[in-house]
Amino acid sequence: MGRGFGVDAGLPAEVASELARRAEAAGYTSIWTTDTPRADGLADLAAFASGTTRIRLGVGVLPLDRRPPAAIVEQVRALGLPLDRLWLGIGSGASDRPLALVREAIPPLREALPGVAIAVAAMGPRMTRLAADLAEGVHLNWLTPNTIENARSLAGSASRAQLLMYVRAALDPGGRERVGQEAARYAATRSAHFEANGVPVDQVGVAGPPGSFDAQLAPYEALLDQTIVRALPASPAPEDLFALLEATRPPG
Repeated sequence: MGRGFGVDAGLPAEVASELARRAEAAGYTSIWTTDTPRADGLADLAAFASGTTRIRLGVGVLPLDRRPPAAIVEQVRALGLPLDRLWLGIGSGASDRPLALVREAIPPLREALPGVAIAVAAMGPRMTRLAADLAEGVHLNWLTPNTIENARSLAGSASRAQLLMYVRAALDPGGRERVGQEAARYAATRSAHFEANGVPVDQVGVAGPPGSFDAQLAPYEALLDQTIVRALPASPAPEDLFALLEATRPPG
């Protein structure tokens, strides 16, 4: 079990390094970034690594239709990322053969990057089962505790794969509105996924003042191996990101 912290890719290197340093000091078990055509998640991991010595480093996720295994391996090696701390999240992107693409990518990544933990992005039952069978992690997204239970059942009790998930988080004032805006953006193309949750889209996440987050995260943490607080800060200013990191820090 553990609580991670996740951000959008593309932070300035000095901010990313300081964020990771603070996350490690605060007791987070992992720190995560995304990957987009405009912002390189693996480069962010290099910045995270430069400010830390212990915390796990995760990218969630690299789309294989845009970043094939050979290119991922080349960049991981070029950046000198610490393999024993790396969570390598992969997904099918917009491929028209998603299951095959992911299934074919895992063996060469594992062979070329020994010690790396691979997590597969899964938003449907078949990909969830594939991830549970072949990877070290099943990277879920936009679920409530009830639907996390369903994913755990799909993965199977015999699976050794960890369940990981981004839980969007925002501080007041305006926290619930920011969660709702982010959820609505995703729901525009994944309406069935959100409807299965059985709650309004803006309730798939946590929001509130400092001191309110442990109780809100507890139902997720009871079911997930890694609950990744996915930051929705009030502004791009580093101070707002650091404030959210502090407000959602693990207890103890």
